[in-house]
Amino acid sequence: MESSEKYVDLAETLGQLKIHAPQSFEEFCTMFLGFNFIDFDNHFRLSGIIVKQKEFMSVPVFRGKFIAELLLWGPDTCTPIYDHHKFDMRIKVLKGLLTEVLYRENENFIEYDGVFTSLPGHVFPQKEYGIHSMINGSGGSSVSLHLYNTTDFVVSDFRLFDTALRKVFKMSGNSDSYTWYQADSLTAEVVKTELE
Repeated sequence: MESSEKYVDLAETLGQLKIHAPQSFEEFCTMFLGFNFIDFDNHFRLSGIIVKQKEFMSVPVFRGKFIAELLLWGPDTCTPIYDHHKFDMRIKVLKGLLTEVLYRENENFIEYDGVFTSLPGHVFPQKEYGIHSMINGSGGSSVSLHLYNTTDFVVSDFRLFDTALRKVFKMSGNSDSYTWYQADSLTAEVVKTELE
């Protein structure tokens, strides 16, 4: 018996987006969350891209009112601890293993608040993201799909927490990244230090 559902490939979806942009972020997410690593690998040749240890690379998929991008995580890569609680997004692991470490603020700085690990095919729980860090825990490379609602995207709302210095930094409006590894993209000012 044949399935009544029509298979839609990634190239077709990207073509549709050029003609008709979805009106809601949920509709946009639905268009992409059904795809897996093989779909993106066939279209973007991800298997041929080597990402160095402790680094990651962004591969743009779609840019507009909503953004879709792939993050390729090298071995032992992690983000800084950051906070973008006003920012609506979805993250799906396509290859490898990603761990989200959660934190909460306290009267002195921040403290550990839990951990969530996601395997290929899993979407991180939909919630209002708070203070967290993402870690590639696969031992090799990982790939994740990130979907962003840019209607509320304000980079200067992002805060980064430096646990070595026990300081909180705020991103500048000129920044386009929240990673310590891309120093040219990161311009920050101290907004809080540990209570003395």
